[in-house]
Amino acid sequence: MEEPLVTPPVDRRPMWSFTFTGAAIALALFLLGGLKASLFYGGFTGTSLARGIFGNALDSFAAKGLIMFGIVITVMGIASMVVILGAMAGWGVYEFLKAADPPGTEIEGEVEQ
Repeated sequence: MEEPLVTPPVDRRPMWSFTFTGAAIALALFLLGGLKASLFYGGFTGTSLARGIFGNALDSFAAKGLIMFGIVITVMGIASMVVILGAMAGWGVYEFLKAADPPGTEIEGEVEQ
């Protein structure tokens, strides 16, 4: 007589929901607390870059464009780093909760006959 095939247990919590939630929380915290500092340091970076290339005359369109470029690159770089770290934190919470589950709490698969 053959053994019935049993599908593996199904996890109740999909991992992607934890990672997206962590990324969304991190982005919200960045927008609340880190955006102003990121804009400030981006402006400083762009001004330093423009002064290095054009000297102290920052009245030209190209110099102002370099300053805006520094601001945009800094904000996007820091925001992406914060979102990735938030997604990693959400994944860590998922793995912690998965490891903390007592045995026997998973959903049993259906028995195929």
